Amino acid sequence: MKDKYKTVLVTGGLGFIGRNLIIRLLTEGCKVINIDIARNARFDTNIFEDDNYIWLEENITRCGPFNHVFEKYKPDCVFHLAADSHVDKSINNPMLFTETNVLGTSALLFEANEYLKKHITPHFKMIYVSTDEVYGSAENHNGIPATENTMCNPNSPYAASKAGGDMVARAYHRTYGFPIITTRCSNNYGPYQYPEKFIPRMIYLLSTGKPAELYGSGEQKRDWIHVSDHIQAMFDLLEQGKIGETYNVATEKSVDNRTMVRIIWRMLIDICNRNPPPYGIQVPIENYIKSIQDRPAHDQEYLINAEKIREETGWKPKTELVEGLYHTVQWYVRNWKWIEKCITEINERR
Repeated sequence: MKDKYKTVLVTGGLGFIGRNLIIRLLTEGCKVINIDIARNARFDTNIFEDDNYIWLEENITRCGPFNHVFEKYKPDCVFHLAADSHVDKSINNPMLFTETNVLGTSALLFEANEYLKKHITPHFKMIYVSTDEVYGSAENHNGIPATENTMCNPNSPYAASKAGGDMVARAYHRTYGFPIITTRCSNNYGPYQYPEKFIPRMIYLLSTGKPAELYGSGEQKRDWIHVSDHIQAMFDLLEQGKIGETYNVATEKSVDNRTMVRIIWRMLIDICNRNPPPYGIQVPIENYIKSIQDRPAHDQEYLINAEKIREETGWKPKTELVEGLYHTVQWYVRNWKWIEKCITEINERR
């Protein structure tokens, strides 16, 4: 990695996937330039104590900062992760998501393309992280797992904004030959995920004796992939992926939200040693589940086919859900001050 890609530009590196990616990049010996406005991380912006790490607090929707960064640091590759990604927020503030996810992606691509016009960078590539949500719910494609050729059919402002970013990325490759590869990944989980998202929120609610609030019946199904497996997919695509192509990344195993709450509950009992029953025995979790009104246009299930990345790179997820989730629950229990700071920030913004 570091022999070919010594200097790496990451956008959104203070977000969930970005933090885990930067940890991996620094371990690989890369110099990392991180552009992040840090809206959700005011209290935790200096988490990387490494001479190879530089954080630039800039807004990705403006072209100016990118021009400065490319000319000064001359990155060998870019991981574009910066995005607004919370579906509920996108329903209440759709313009913010369009600005960040479409205009921000456009600004980055414009300056990167201008930079490549002036500099010969033979190995330069950009990995753009999108989402499986651009395909819409499984019933939109007749319950058949979506391939990379399945039509985008987004149902939320968030998913629509990501689909818009996808199309801008595609256009830059087709028009200018820009070297970009897109990942459409299923739901990530792991350490440092902001507690507005499903798994850390359920951990927080159940740990504090509050009911786990589930939209509607709670039977919505999601494919959960550990963040380390997604990062490995990005690394594999950087080395072996085809320029201009899109790749689905998933475990291809779905679990409904109600079942996920039950699993988290049992793990919390085991980890916190609260009179733990033999592992796997049913506990009265139903007393801690509360159904709330479903959100508008809530996708019931995402189904994607990840055959393409497996065949072209040999990638496959290594982390089984039970193992990965147990370590994730354990991480949040051990880093309780971090999650409490996040919750305080969330409440202050309301």
